[in-house]
Amino acid sequence: MKVKTARKIGLLTATSISISSVIGIGIFFKNFTVLGAQAVPETDTFAFWSFILAWVLGAFISLLTVYSFSELSSSRQSKSGLAGWVEELSGSKKQGMTVKFLHSGFYYALLTAALPVFGMEAIFKAFEVATGSSVSQEPEFYLVVILLSLVFLVAMTALNYFSLKWSSRLQVFSTAFKLLPLAIAFILGFVGTKYLGVDPKATDSASLEVVNKANEAKSYYLFGGLSYGITSGEKSFNFAGMFIALPAVLFAFDSFLSVGNLAKDVKNPKTVPVAAVLTIVISATVYILISIGAALKGTGFVGNLFTDIVLSVSKDPATRLTASKVLNSFVFFLIGFGALFVANSTSIVLLKSSEGLIESRQVMFYKKLGELNKRYKNLGSLVLYSVFVSIYLLVVILPSAISLSDSVIDSSTNLPTIMFFFIYAYTILLGIIDRFKGGKKTKLKVKGFLPASVLAILLIVAVIGFQFVYKFIVKTTQSPNVADSAGLFFSGTTVFTLAHNSLTNFGLLALCIILALTNYFVVKRQLKSEGLTIQDTGNVSDSEEEVSYEETSHEKHEGIFCKMMHKFKPKK
Repeated sequence: MKVKTARKIGLLTATSISISSVIGIGIFFKNFTVLGAQAVPETDTFAFWSFILAWVLGAFISLLTVYSFSELSSSRQSKSGLAGWVEELSGSKKQGMTVKFLHSGFYYALLTAALPVFGMEAIFKAFEVATGSSVSQEPEFYLVVILLSLVFLVAMTALNYFSLKWSSRLQVFSTAFKLLPLAIAFILGFVGTKYLGVDPKATDSASLEVVNKANEAKSYYLFGGLSYGITSGEKSFNFAGMFIALPAVLFAFDSFLSVGNLAKDVKNPKTVPVAAVLTIVISATVYILISIGAALKGTGFVGNLFTDIVLSVSKDPATRLTASKVLNSFVFFLIGFGALFVANSTSIVLLKSSEGLIESRQVMFYKKLGELNKRYKNLGSLVLYSVFVSIYLLVVILPSAISLSDSVIDSSTNLPTIMFFFIYAYTILLGIIDRFKGGKKTKLKVKGFLPASVLAILLIVAVIGFQFVYKFIVKTTQSPNVADSAGLFFSGTTVFTLAHNSLTNFGLLALCIILALTNYFVVKRQLKSEGLTIQDTGNVSDSEEEVSYEETSHEKHEGIFCKMMHKFKPKK
């Protein structure tokens, strides 16, 4: 699919497109994990300041990274996205091929398999709140959620394969599901804090019912979310918890490279760094205000902001309880459908990037898959897509179904972010090396690139090192059976421990390495049989294989997708 620009865009448009790709549903799902990481052991309190600073630090890391990529994205292979930038700056086809394979075969494939489950969980949570039932406390019911998620995945894949046009139109409609709850929560972040909190000493029936349900549940994501209070004193800041929460925070910001993809389409390339800074600053402001409001309530669920304001303002107990149920269920519906639409977006990208891998001869069995593509409407791309997704259905979704818990899925979705931030840091390092060699591989020279890029690398390495060395090795070795903060709505019958989390992440990391190495050596052997080498890959359609939205994030493709639809015309 070749991308053509209908007209050049200015700073305001570029910033709008980039913001729509960054701001998404991550704040709703990952805020649970971020808050849980700040919990004070053996108490019902959490460290408020480290919770907020985790979002601030995540925004700062994202800001430095996107600012650095403002220069790197102006490389000669800017149309090929991250894989092209790595290939150009490193001078290695092998490295570019590896990044491209992992982007499709790991990043998008895992999220395409996982996001439908999150969406279905939120929808069932909406029914639970509306009806007053407790299906999330019945572990076996999680199998129903998994089954319906698989049905949705199959239907979504069929729609994208047989009618991408209608699927694309659906993505335009989906934007409202993402932005509406965010807009409401953003406003409440400004004006709602004085209403936050239900008085634990309240005597009316409505307040008592909410308080009792929350305290009995002992869980910060349930109806009232009152089981966490803000701790004080020396425990008001949890340094380790802040760093442990950062991958979940970065998950919510990941997508900022979309602004780099606009470098070739703006009227003045020098506005790209400005758009990058504005994107992260505005996104961070929205996220931090929402998080402050939720934290003052002692909950990771933003919907509780709406509930508490109703409970505090309304005079009639019955009205208060009914209204809070309606609002909470409404927010869960929006979040659930938003997650399903995002899953549809990652599915679109995975399907098109699978086609690109085959055309560029960068995936094993590319020849047979290419023949299938010619035989019937990109059938080879569908086969490759199905293989990618099936891998993570087996290694992520199946264990979740067996354990009747979503902790494995929640933990697994952080690893793609960690891995690709490592790749971002490596790409930035290549850019620094290029600068010292005269900067011949990039067209745009951004002021302050060197200090920003060095600091970005140091912080990214610190975050990754803290995760793998401290959390996954040191902390797990010391307390392997301590409960981990991963998990959303279904906790299952067994506790998801630090040992389980470490095993999940190291296992997935090993799988990625094995897949990438296997793909490389098999492709190399198949190329050799045709008298070709790795240097001959990517020549079929280097400038055509990437779609404009391929570099957007797992959680926000629909935003940039709908914004870009009227600007880019695909080649038929």
